Amino acid sequence: MAQDRFNVSLLDRYTAATIRTVRVESGIAYVMRELNGLDILDVSNPIDIQLLRHMALAGFTNDAVVSGDRLYLTSVTTASRSMIEPIRIVLSC
Repeated sequence: MAQDRFNVSLLDRYTAATIRTVRVESGIAYVMRELNGLDILDVSNPIDIQLLRHMALAGFTNDAVVSGDRLYLTSVTTASRSMIEPIRIVLSC
């Protein structure tokens, strides 16, 4: 039997259709789901991942950058047009 020399174990699982990109900042994961928009997850406790919010977005969600309280998201809405959508992130308990 092969030994796991890195001692890796699965703590929790989050499943979604067609994940494109994941960005993590300060315990929050932003999951771009191609045609299914954006999921915002609390991953601060890795054994209990929580979906905080799902946002349906137009077009094919491609990539994102987090800067302060803003998420800059790129998406393609038609075959010839792409856009950047700044989204202000306000997460409250």
